[in-house]
Amino acid sequence: MKKWPLIAGGIVLVLVLVAAYLGFVPVLSGLLGASTPRDLGVRATDADLASFSQKMGRSLAELPAGAAPEQSLAFQGSHPVDAQITQEELTAARRHPSYAYDPLGDGFQAKFNDDGTVEMSGTLIKRNLVPWGKAFRLDDARIEGISGRLGAYRTDPAFYVKGKVVIKDDVPSIEVEKATLGKVPLPAGAIPDSTLDEIAAQAIGNVPGLHIGSLTVEGGKMEFRGTYPDSVAFAHAQ
Repeated sequence: MKKWPLIAGGIVLVLVLVAAYLGFVPVLSGLLGASTPRDLGVRATDADLASFSQKMGRSLAELPAGAAPEQSLAFQGSHPVDAQITQEELTAARRHPSYAYDPLGDGFQAKFNDDGTVEMSGTLIKRNLVPWGKAFRLDDARIEGISGRLGAYRTDPAFYVKGKVVIKDDVPSIEVEKATLGKVPLPAGAIPDSTLDEIAAQAIGNVPGLHIGSLTVEGGKMEFRGTYPDSVAFAHAQ
C-alpha cells in the first residue's frame, strides 16, 4: 500500500525545488506542457517502501478526509536517524496518491548518480500546489504566484530537474543544472539557487521533530543524518 512518506531531506527538497523554479519562468499562453514524465529507469516496489519506513523509523496514521490544508498533516516526537537511502526507496516513498494535497502524483522518480547529482521527474498537479504550500506553511504569496503562472497549461505538466543538493545543520545548498517543464527546457540562470535555498530552509524548519544534520548524495545513495519525526498523520484524498 502506498503511503505518505513524510519528509526525509531529499523528499522535501524535491517538492520545494519543483515549486520554486516555476515562479521565475514566465509561461507563455501558446506553450502546452506534456503530462507524461520522463522515465529515469528507476523501478520501485512495495519492499522498497517498507525498507524506507524501517530505516527512517516512522509510523503513519490517518486524519479525516477533506481536512483543510493546514490540518492535513500532524507530526509527533523525534528520534535520531543515520541512514543510507536508495533511489528506489525514495521513489517508492514519494509515490503517495492517497495524500489529499500531493503536488507530484504517483509517477515520480528519483535517480542518484555517482557524481553526486540527483535527477527527478514527475507530473506537477496544479490544483494541489497552493494547498500543499499551506500544509507546509510556506509563503502564501509566493506559492499563489507560482500557481497563477501555470494557468496556460491545459494539463498538469510533466517536469524534469537535475542538480546537486547538500544540507548541513538545516541549511540547504541547491545547484540546478537542468530543468524542463512540459516540453520546454528552462534557460540556465532562470532559477536563483539562493531562492531555492531560502524556501527549502523554510520548509525544513516548519516540520516538528525534523533536524537535518547532514544530507548528501554520494556513491548512488542519499546519506541522511539527523532527527526525524516518530509519527505523522495525514489526510487522504476524498
